[in-house]
Amino acid sequence: MVRFWRAVEMFSPQGVPKPKKNWRTKASEIVFDLAVDDIPPWDERHWVARAKLPAGKVWQFSVYGGIYSLSAVREVLTSVFGRDGDEFVERDDSETAMFAFTLDAEGYLAEDSPALSACAWAISRLRDPGPDAPGWLEGFRSEEETFIAALNRLVPPKPDRPGSTGNGVATKAGKVVLCQVKGAATDAASSGAKAAGDAIKVTTAAALTAVAGPIVGGIAGATAGTFVEKVLTPRKAKSDLKTDAGVTAPDQQTAEQPSSEPPRMTPRLVHAFVTRLGQALGVTDLLKIDGVRVKCVQVHQRTADEASEQNFLNSFITDDLLRIEDAVRGGDVGAGVSTYLADTASIPAGARIDVRARPDDVVTRVAPSRIPTGRWPTSIDRPLVVSQQFAVNQIMGEFASASGVFAVNGPPGTGKTTMLRDVLAAIVVDREAYSRHLRLPFPACQHERRPVY
Repeated sequence: MVRFWRAVEMFSPQGVPKPKKNWRTKASEIVFDLAVDDIPPWDERHWVARAKLPAGKVWQFSVYGGIYSLSAVREVLTSVFGRDGDEFVERDDSETAMFAFTLDAEGYLAEDSPALSACAWAISRLRDPGPDAPGWLEGFRSEEETFIAALNRLVPPKPDRPGSTGNGVATKAGKVVLCQVKGAATDAASSGAKAAGDAIKVTTAAALTAVAGPIVGGIAGATAGTFVEKVLTPRKAKSDLKTDAGVTAPDQQTAEQPSSEPPRMTPRLVHAFVTRLGQALGVTDLLKIDGVRVKCVQVHQRTADEASEQNFLNSFITDDLLRIEDAVRGGDVGAGVSTYLADTASIPAGARIDVRARPDDVVTRVAPSRIPTGRWPTSIDRPLVVSQQFAVNQIMGEFASASGVFAVNGPPGTGKTTMLRDVLAAIVVDREAYSRHLRLPFPACQHERRPVY
């Protein structure tokens, strides 16, 4: 059950922001598609880079490579698994991406910012080895770690920037590197047909291991690695070229050697990687992969080198589900998980009380004697409403000496978080009271402790 749940989450990616109309404004967030020949917004010639920002703010760029629609994912899934006749089909025009990463104001990659789409990877696995293979959706975490480690080689050393004088002005060596990168990107795009062969070069250390044993994988990580190698490998400088007589030409002896330091990102480089990765995973045509999108956000200068929190492409709970799956397999689960995953037949539905039919039970359970002694600090003239207090009392009453699950449902803005804060305050006060009852030792500064209301 948990494995199925995790599979559903993998095929349910987070969306990427849509391009905004009228973005030529002084907005704090700007989103637009970036063509291969466009000037990037981190280039000093672009109007975004030239824009005057508030004091202490700089630009940070989230780059989304390989845009595809969720409707394309749905088409692929239904072509393999068929369509459920009872399903409710709702049109979804949301878009996501194969990968994403963060660039700083100068166009350099932020460390650990790359993110690989679990959905694109899973679609690739759907194609090969296919859903009939044991453990066919295992190994994404290792795959993504290899992917991130490979791209992290494009992160420049701190605090200096390669090819920079320290004030943002590129030196001659830096310009040589940028020209080299453009050439590398063009070569990489033209050799995209060979990308599928990258998987063969995966070493044993990078192999993925599933519950059922080793599986074939590592395509995305290997592709990122070979691509980065292409970018960082310097081309021969003119000074290395010999004449027909084997003598270096006089006018080439002073030519500057290109640097192998990580370069600034370029649109051509990103598009080339989209082509290479899409073909390696075999999803370019399946998902109609196309395009690069950039989100420009103003951030505080002190956090400019940190990865953006906007690069989420995957479900927030996939890793947690993997941990739960391992725990369930090992029999190491608590009452909460066991209750949540219990079979319907084992649920004592007959003991349920419909409070709409029996409002007297509500009145009884919100009596002053049932209200916990702890409450979240707030104005005393703003108590919880009846339904909130009812939930708090029930939770504290049912789980005072037991474990389990208590579900509270309600639309946004109905006070679920406010209710939960009172539960937390009640737990803190109860634990304090229990500790005093057992005469447990307290810190020396207990006389300075303020009461919890």
